[in-house]
Amino acid sequence: MRTECLVCGSSRTRVHVKLRYLQVTPDACREAVEQEVKAADLVLNGMPYRQDFHMGYMAVSSSRLEDDLFKIAVEITNHTRLADAETLTRDEILPCSPVAAHTLLAVGDGDPPEHLRQAASECRNVVRAAATIKPHK
Repeated sequence: MRTECLVCGSSRTRVHVKLRYLQVTPDACREAVEQEVKAADLVLNGMPYRQDFHMGYMAVSSSRLEDDLFKIAVEITNHTRLADAETLTRDEILPCSPVAAHTLLAVGDGDPPEHLRQAASECRNVVRAAATIKPHK
């Protein structure tokens, strides 16, 4: 999963990033436990940053587009290895997947200035499903 956004500020501007997702328990109850991965107080010129968690990692990077404009990218990677994944059912795969994953980014000011709205609209936010899941039995 990849999230991108634009941030107006200086190289000292602070950014807070969170990944939230549900982890499905492998037992018959199939309860979901809320999980959170935090990257707080990152500075725009202090990136890249990587935070590992039990299923994978969250990587945060920034690139300067103009003197006071940066593009932030957050990449979430699940590195769980499943033997014979194509033979597993949905119920077998869910405990190894960050379900309903979403990225939250916080910076001081909100919307981009009018002259930057086009660049903001070109940011890409992508969700990819890496596994083929067989129908529920």
